[in-house]
Amino acid sequence: MWVSICIVLIVLLLLWPWLLEFRRSPMDARARARAPGGFVDLSKGKTHYRWDGPETGPVVVAIHGLTTPNFIWNAIVPRFTARGIRVLRYDLYGRGFSDRPHGPQDRAFFLGQLNELLDALDLTEPVGVMGYSMGGAIATAFAAEHPNRTRNVILVAPAGLGFEATPFEAFVARMPILGDWVMGLLYERRTRRALKDDEDGEVPGITKAKARELNYKGHIRSVLASLRGILLERMLEDHEKIAALKIPVLSIWAENDDVIPLRGLGHLTQINRASRNDMISGAGHILPHTHAAEIMASLGALSRP
Repeated sequence: MWVSICIVLIVLLLLWPWLLEFRRSPMDARARARAPGGFVDLSKGKTHYRWDGPETGPVVVAIHGLTTPNFIWNAIVPRFTARGIRVLRYDLYGRGFSDRPHGPQDRAFFLGQLNELLDALDLTEPVGVMGYSMGGAIATAFAAEHPNRTRNVILVAPAGLGFEATPFEAFVARMPILGDWVMGLLYERRTRRALKDDEDGEVPGITKAKARELNYKGHIRSVLASLRGILLERMLEDHEKIAALKIPVLSIWAENDDVIPLRGLGHLTQINRASRNDMISGAGHILPHTHAAEIMASLGALSRP
């Protein structure tokens, strides 16, 4: 009898991450009923996007990071639109109101989504690309591969020149199967605990909105795929290409960032002498919603906004 009970308990433990995923809500029409903006069907699924600002203004495409969808820009967007800039922001696959396709999440995966989105929205003129954290790696890769579609690049605490994974993230990223199980078992609890120490900054309710992402199927799987994908990629050659093409670049870094090492600022300065590089004193990694005014002050250094 005790043997049978132990076997049942072991099976339950092994299956627990998948049982947790099963109880999460799907990203379906019901969930999307409250979504602002619009949707477009792309090759790997439905993508949620939003427009802000005057229709005749120069376009900046805002690309969010690993876990927080497009509402990460809520404190930044009104400041852009006040300058007459039109902002296109969207949810990366696996986040926000976009679909959660299976498979690797490398540069080809994310650049495919962005290119298809621009095509679907008939954006033929060059755009500014602004990327935060993982979005910075996507923006960098996009500018290097598609310079004809890029007017300038704004990087906010960007990945691609270094990423400080936690021991937990490093473990699940390098361990197939076992890493999936550990991620499914522990990620939600660890993240909710970490968010208790987070701050809303200039975006009321953003911490609760971040936590709400954990309620939907496919989000945790997508985070893991990105940890194993684009966040392992180094963008040195991409930055060299951007420098050779003379595409204007502004990078903004946080002094107390424990996710993106500040040494990346030095690397970028060496690679691209023409880039403008600022550091915001006292800021941590979540600076888009804690230091929006300082980001906009740095933006004044970028030519051709």
